[in-house]
Amino acid sequence: KWCYPGGHLKMSESSERGAERECGEETGYKVHAIMPACITRLKPGVAFVVCKLVSGTPKPNEEFSKLKWFPIADALRLPDIYEVNRKVLHKMIETGRISSP
Repeated sequence: KWCYPGGHLKMSESSERGAERECGEETGYKVHAIMPACITRLKPGVAFVVCKLVSGTPKPNEEFSKLKWFPIADALRLPDIYEVNRKVLHKMIETGRISSP
């Protein structure tokens, strides 16, 4: 199944900095959070952070067998994406946090 990089925050780390760090550790990509974290009742205790690619070469760690970038419209149609991820993408589009495909 397709999913986003993620993990736990370090002591006093913001959701945005945690997302940037986790993405680097898990994928090899350096990213920059481009908006505040999205917290939703769809996945309690989890913040979703939209990031922009800065640099890097794909180097998946042991948590991932494959990495791939998807346009939002394509990600929404993936049959093998975790359903909560699809719902969060839809919610972020509905609320104007990301552009509609």
